[in-house]
Amino acid sequence: MTDTPLPSPDLSTDSAAPNPGSEAPETVHEDRLWRDGGWTARVIKNEDDDGWAVEMIKDGEPEPALTLDIVPDEDEPYALLSALDAAGEQLAQVRVSASFNLSKASAAAWVENEFRRPG
Repeated sequence: MTDTPLPSPDLSTDSAAPNPGSEAPETVHEDRLWRDGGWTARVIKNEDDDGWAVEMIKDGEPEPALTLDIVPDEDEPYALLSALDAAGEQLAQVRVSASFNLSKASAAAWVENEFRRPG
């Protein structure tokens, strides 16, 4: 994540949602939308508080696999990295720095490391 303030999201469109009947989604690397290597990640408004979250969805899956909830705090901002199962039940959650780089590689490493706190 960068320190750049994020614009208000336009939740009326969902350009990140995969189209089940289409070919492989195009590769996109934008500030609030990243699609590559079979995954889509997008920055969304956290419905539980005033923060932001990063939602990661594996192509073809209906629900997010990882959600990185960014906790805005003037003194010590941080993020919560969570993993959910297919039923939406939380498997794990760890606190990471606000600068944590959530990528396909870091997500896979976290899972392979039995959901222990990264880094």
